[in-house]
Amino acid sequence: MKKIKAAALLSSLTLLASTGYVHANNTVTATLNVTARVESSCKIEVASDIDFGAYVPDQDKYDQGTLRVTCIKGDTPIMSLLGGGDNVADRTLANGTETIAYSLYQPTNGTTACVDTSLTKLWGANPGAGTAADPGNRLQLLTFTGYVAQDYIVCGKIAKGQNSLSKGTYTGTVTAQIDY
Repeated sequence: MKKIKAAALLSSLTLLASTGYVHANNTVTATLNVTARVESSCKIEVASDIDFGAYVPDQDKYDQGTLRVTCIKGDTPIMSLLGGGDNVADRTLANGTETIAYSLYQPTNGTTACVDTSLTKLWGANPGAGTAADPGNRLQLLTFTGYVAQDYIVCGKIAKGQNSLSKGTYTGTVTAQIDY
């Protein structure tokens, strides 16, 4: 019985060798190329909205929102704020046919601070000369050193003296855009 099993095993091995399934000392290789391309890419999201809360016409009202931007290392994007009115000086919130005028400003230190008395540069979409030195009223962002989110504060102001408003909730939207 052992001789039959050994003979059957030996014939099976001989058959495998003759059909090409067992090859001793033969090796064939191929090189598979693997590539990836990293291109300029940015994303933007709202981290916090602007909510002025209750407005009383005898004083200026301030609030701020946060836009979170993430871009590929080396990208130096420019951020614009579009909408809210015909131009950046005419932004309004509406409650039916009534409106409250408001303004959006670039942060006083370029990224994070909204010092009420220092808000001087309106934030819009005017390209100016279209250069880093003259981005108009768009905000030139810092050059990204990695794909890590950076927060940018949007400073909002409702000026005092809007005395003929009815009570209610006034709303509006602005679109943030990144050019890179």
